Amino acid sequence: MQHFTRKLSRRMFGRSVIAAAAAMATPVVASDSPVRLTIVGRKGTRTLLTDADLDRLVQVNLDTTTFWTDGVQHFEGVLLRDVLAVAGIDPAAEGGNLEAEAYNEYAVRLPLSDAVDWDVLLARRMNGHVLTLRDKGPLWIVYPRDQHPALLDNNYNHRWVWQLRQFKLL
Repeated sequence: MQHFTRKLSRRMFGRSVIAAAAAMATPVVASDSPVRLTIVGRKGTRTLLTDADLDRLVQVNLDTTTFWTDGVQHFEGVLLRDVLAVAGIDPAAEGGNLEAEAYNEYAVRLPLSDAVDWDVLLARRMNGHVLTLRDKGPLWIVYPRDQHPALLDNNYNHRWVWQLRQFKLL
């Protein structure tokens, strides 16, 4: 089947179009800059963010409790709405949902309005330590629950996706 598709594509579009499509479909990422987060748009567009890309965004600090830890924790990271803006997504204008998927394939839908209503953080550090796959990293969705009593509701706990690897706009 692959051979047939390639042969048909060459006849229809020529080799240069195939090469251009392959280049767009397979982004080149330097080995020292692994992709930390993929954002998939409604039309299948992909935005790949590395640590360097995340470093260029405004870094935010948040002190809050979590359902999974004891006491107040100090988080550092970037705002969800800023990350979405890099992918050309305006949560206020889009509406709908965002699927957050973790490395362990846990997936949950988040209303895009969360990115507008709350300062939802994609945490990269907790208590001064870089988050790794072993401790809920490299990215952990963190809600400012102590700053907004509504977020203390257990219905928000499932939205705290750790080991985050991808967002899909639904």
